[in-house]
Formats: sequence, structure tokens, C-alpha cells
Amino acid sequence: MNREKIQKLEHQLQDSQAGKRVDLLNEIAWELGFNDMSRATEYAQQAFALAQELVYETGIAQSTLSLAYSDYFHARYEQALAKVQSAMEVFRKNNDQSGIANCLNGYGFAYWGIGEYEKALNYMLESLKLFNEDGQKERKAWSLTSIGAVYENIKDYENAIKFHQASLEIFREIDHKLGEGRALSGIGTVHQRQGNDGKALEYHTRCLQIFQELDNALSESRALNDIGEIYQKQGKLDEALENHTQALQLRQELGIKPAEITSLLNLGRLFNQKRDPEQAIRYLQNALQLAERYGAKPKIFQALEILSVSHELMGNYQKALEDYKASQAVRAEVFNEDSNTKIKNMQISFEVEKAEQEAEIHRLKNIELAEALSNLKQAQAQLIQSEKMAALGSLIAGVVHEVNSPIAVINSGADITDRALQKAQSELSAARLQDGRQDNGHLLRALNILADNTRATRDAGQRIADIISNLKNFVRLDEAELQFADLHEGIDSTLALLASKFSEKIEIIKNYGTLPKIQCYPHELNQVFMTLLRNAAEAIEEKGTIYITTTANENYLHIRIRDTGRGIPSEQINQIFELGFGYKDARVRMRIGLPMCYTVIRKHRGQILVASAVGEGTTFSITLPIAA
Repeated sequence: MNREKIQKLEHQLQDSQAGKRVDLLNEIAWELGFNDMSRATEYAQQAFALAQELVYETGIAQSTLSLAYSDYFHARYEQALAKVQSAMEVFRKNNDQSGIANCLNGYGFAYWGIGEYEKALNYMLESLKLFNEDGQKERKAWSLTSIGAVYENIKDYENAIKFHQASLEIFREIDHKLGEGRALSGIGTVHQRQGNDGKALEYHTRCLQIFQELDNALSESRALNDIGEIYQKQGKLDEALENHTQALQLRQELGIKPAEITSLLNLGRLFNQKRDPEQAIRYLQNALQLAERYGAKPKIFQALEILSVSHELMGNYQKALEDYKASQAVRAEVFNEDSNTKIKNMQISFEVEKAEQEAEIHRLKNIELAEALSNLKQAQAQLIQSEKMAALGSLIAGVVHEVNSPIAVINSGADITDRALQKAQSELSAARLQDGRQDNGHLLRALNILADNTRATRDAGQRIADIISNLKNFVRLDEAELQFADLHEGIDSTLALLASKFSEKIEIIKNYGTLPKIQCYPHELNQVFMTLLRNAAEAIEEKGTIYITTTANENYLHIRIRDTGRGIPSEQINQIFELGFGYKDARVRMRIGLPMCYTVIRKHRGQILVASAVGEGTTFSITLPIAA
């Protein structure tokens, strides 16, 4: 608690009005926090009332969150969770990251109080992430301290020390003395739980000095109590008495009754150890009266149990037995109440989670509908594309199977015919020379024509074989899906299949660098090349050029496809990768080509960018990682 800051805020409050006054009230309440919860609650209530009067939504949310922490402080966990949820709805609607982080932390505290430690840690760690992203060092440090305390509760001492130490470093960096003291106290408590009394005493003594310098009575009383417990365990009863007495005095002055009862119980135990049961009974009876007044049954049980020891030391065995029996009866009640509380807390947790889900569904209804529509379009496009590729694959597989055999027969027949023609031509030429006959000239001419036709047939067969090969390369029928592939082969196969679209009006200029093979889905990348190259060709209305450039560095390879076509208007460039509908050939068609390109490249952990200018052309740049 920064007293100077609070005094400054309270001074500003005197001349403030309306919304500014709400903000100041909330800031003071937040600054007071757990150090003076009574005043913090008072300021938060004022802020809440004024914010409601002004219909100031953010002010209502902030004051509601402060009141949630007050509920947590007083163990009203159900009310705390409800208030956090109410505040969270506003902060999420306004995308207030700081408010969201504080609410997540509030959820963490409430679940911590309920005993749902896993949920508490999940919420606190999520809030820590947001505090870290926003650069809020102080909030981050306090979050680290809370997380350390939760880990201590579940006896994960390694993580407890880790988080307390991290908070200590930040508090020292920002010169936040109170935070530094709390972090030291947390580390000391962990060592105390582990039985490392020497280290525990060292840390508690250091934090005590800080709290005394800050004149922070609440924290000072805690440190004195912890030090007293260590001395008491070590048998240094005079030192323990001094610390417990000082802690009790501070707690009585502060009026914090639960802490006062704890100190009275510790002193009762201490005087029993000192074999002074009469003095012990005086402290224990005071503790019992306070515990009964406030209905603190766990404290009642402890007081009665320690009183039975005191009476036993005095030789009053009947009274000792009565107190012991009474303590066990209260203990049974506490056990039953604890069981009922756990069941109730489970119900609270369930109801809060259910309410959170319902609120989130309501808040995101329109967004989810839009996302659902987008996802539906995407799924439909992917389905269409998958079905197209599957149909194409089946078609090409059938074509390959059906065409390979006839092509082999054609090529074989052409080869045999060519050899037969060569032999016939040779024999006719020899006979003509031997006999000097001129009447077989027409036969030679006919054979020459047949030879030309045979060569044409063989060339046509080879072209068909090349087309089949390019189709196979395009859909990669004979290879596994995820594999190492040479992207130059895919680009070249695509160019071969699109050759008829390019005709004479389009010049293709390839500037290939050295590309390593990468692990990918080749048929999907080939579909990307097909879409981009076909679009480039269609964008060139008269003569033009398509440039294909590839390069690679240590980690990435780059493919750039640039055309000199008509270009894309600036108002359309931002929606180019979005699914939609358009007109073509007097028909309405779904635009799935470029969206699918985007999806495929993202699937490969890559990036696709577009740059275009009307009348100058368009460039698509693809970046793909080399490592799988």
C-alpha cells in the first residue's frame, strides 16, 4: 500500500466530479486492497453507487471487481465469483485487457478460497500472461506472489519458491518495498513448511524489517507471528514469547479478530510449553470467547484441545477430559461442515462455470454466427476442392491406365513400321540401281510418305505420354501425400498443362534459383501454382509476360509469380483471399481458388502475399519454411 499515492488520490478526489470521481474512488479502493480491506470496501461501494447513478459501465465493472475481492477476503466465495463474472462481461465486451487480467486473477483467488487449486492456478497463470504482455510489472509481481502461495498450499514447494523468487526480483527492480517484503515472507513460509527453520527465520526477519520501516502493522504482525512459531518450534521460548506478544498487540490494535485468535492460541501453546498452564488458560479462554462470538469453529476446537492440555498440566484431569471431549465434538462438526462446504463449493464451481459458458455464448453469439458461416464456407470450399482433386485423381488414374497400353502399342507399331519402311526403301533403292528400272519411283515416294506419317504418329504418341506424365506429376498419383518434393518440377508440370492458355501472346520467363527439396503435400502446392498461373494468364488481355522467380536462404524458400496484366483494384485487394461469389460466363460461381491457395500455404506454415496496381500487374509472393 503506497500511502503517499493514496493521499494524493484522496486530495484529487475533493475537487473531482462525475466519471472522474468514480475512477478515483476505484483507484483508491484498488490501491488499498488487502492491506486495508475495510476502507477499500467503503471506497468501492461509493464508486459503485455513483457509477450506477451515472450509468458508467466501466466504473461499475471496476468497483464490482473490487467488491469481489472484498467478498473473497471475508470468505464469501460464491458472491465473489458472481461479481467477477459480472465485471468480466463488461471488460471483455470493451476488450479491456487490463480488466480481463484482473478478473482472471479474481477468479483465481475465489477458486483458491474454495479449494479448487488447479482452477485457481489456471486462472492465475492466464492473468499472469496478460500482465506480462501489457508490461504491468507490479501486477505481474503480485500475480507471481499469489501463484507461489497456491503452490505452497498444494505442497509443490519447488514451484512455490520459483514464483516467489521471480516476484522478489521484479519488486526489487521497481523498488516496491511492500511487495519485496511479501515475496520474502512467501519464501520464508515455504522454507518453514519444509522444516528449514534457519532459512525461514532469515527470510521472515528480513521481511519484518521492511514492514517495520513501512509502518505496515498488518504485515508486521504476520512476520512476528511466523518468527514466533519458528522460535517456539526450536524451543527458544523467551524469543517466541516476545514475538507472539508483539504480534498480538498489533492485531488487537488493528481489530483483526481471526488473527488475534491465532495469536492467543499460539501464546496458550507457548505457556503450556513453559509449564505455566495458568497463564496459558488466561490466553486460551480469551481465544475461546472470541472464537465462540464469531462462530469460528476450527478455532473453538483448537482452543478446547489446548485447554485440555493446560488442565492436565495442572492435575485437573476431569476438566481436561471434559475439554478434550468438547474439542472432539466440535472437531466432528467442523469435519461435517468442511465436507458440506466442499460439496457446496463444488456446486458453486459448477454453477459459475455454467453461468460463464452461458454468458460467453450470449456475448459471442453474433461473432460465432459469423465465424460459423465463414467456417462453413471454408469447409464447403475445402470439400469442393477435395472432391475436385479426388475426382481429378480418379480420372487421371483411369486415363493413365487406359492410355498407357494403347500408347505403348502405337509407339511399338510405329517403331516396327518405321523399321519395315526403312528396309523396304533400302531394297527398292538397291533393285532400282541393279536393274536400272525407273518404274518403282512411285513406290519409293509412297514409302517416304508412310515414313513421315510414322514419325508423326510416334511424335504424337510421345506428346500424349508427356501429357500423361505431367498430369501424374501434377496430382502425384504414385507418391505418398507428405513427402520431399522439388517445387520446380511442380511448376514445370503446371506450365506444361497450361501451355494452351499461354499461346503466343504470353511469354514465360523463369528465373530459377537453387531450391532444396522440402517436405510438403506436392499435389496441393501444384494446385496453388495452377491457380496463380491460370489467373496470371487470364489477367493478360493482349500481349504480356509472366515472370516466375525462385530463391532460397538458410531457413526459407521464396516463389514469386508476377504478371503484367490488368491488376487488381485497391478496394478488392484486402478481400482477395476471402471466400465469396462472383459472375463468370453469365453464371454465379463460388470463388474458391485464391482462398484455397491461402489455406494450403498456411497449412504448410508459410505465407502468401499479394501486391498489385491497376494497369501494371500483380505479384504473388510465397514463402515456405525449409525445415519440416
